[in-house]
Amino acid sequence: MTRPGETGCSRDVGVMDGQLDFGHELRGRDALLVAGEVAEMLRVTPAWVYGETRANRLPHVRLGRYERYRRSAILAWLDEEEKRIAREPRG
Repeated sequence: MTRPGETGCSRDVGVMDGQLDFGHELRGRDALLVAGEVAEMLRVTPAWVYGETRANRLPHVRLGRYERYRRSAILAWLDEEEKRIAREPRG
């Protein structure tokens, strides 16, 4: 319960404002995606993304126990896959 004249915020809110905002560090850079976002992008299941990641066939960045994916790397990989498939002999 706040008293008249109080805002209901900590007195330190002005000092701490923005300290936990990490978004600005990646602004203007390639965003990191999670497996679910990559799956949506490629219209596959997250299980497929995880499997391809484990087999090291999908470009990814390991951050401790987490895997993240650069959007540009996924798009470049997709372009290369299309070219590779086009070069394969058909029979």
